[in-house]
Amino acid sequence: MEDSTTVSELEKKKEFRKSWVRVVVTYAAMAFLFAGGPLLIIVFIVQDKSDIAFNVFNAILPVSAAIISYWFAGRSNKNSNG
Repeated sequence: MEDSTTVSELEKKKEFRKSWVRVVVTYAAMAFLFAGGPLLIIVFIVQDKSDIAFNVFNAILPVSAAIISYWFAGRSNKNSNG
């Protein structure tokens, strides 16, 4: 009995760590996409490199949309099940 409790506790800790890592990675990605990306675009526009700024925007847009969609879909799915 004691071994199964220990294994169960270890599994819970492992799942908690995986969940925590997902949250940290998501927030880091969002920080870059919504703060770092626009800053980078502004720098390129100020340097009169609008073609590079446009390319950065086109690269960031689908990634940010995917992160937002994943975040809200996961949150709404969690709320409807619980």
